[in-house]
Amino acid sequence: MKRESNLELSMTSMIDVVFLLLIFFMVTTSF
Repeated sequence: MKRESNLELSMTSMIDVVFLLLIFFMVTTSF
């Protein structure tokens, strides 16, 4: 259980970072 939850947490954190990077690039390219 702990391993699964840990993996899930890392996956969500990675997705959050990628999402933030995408927004950052979109803003920089538009401006």
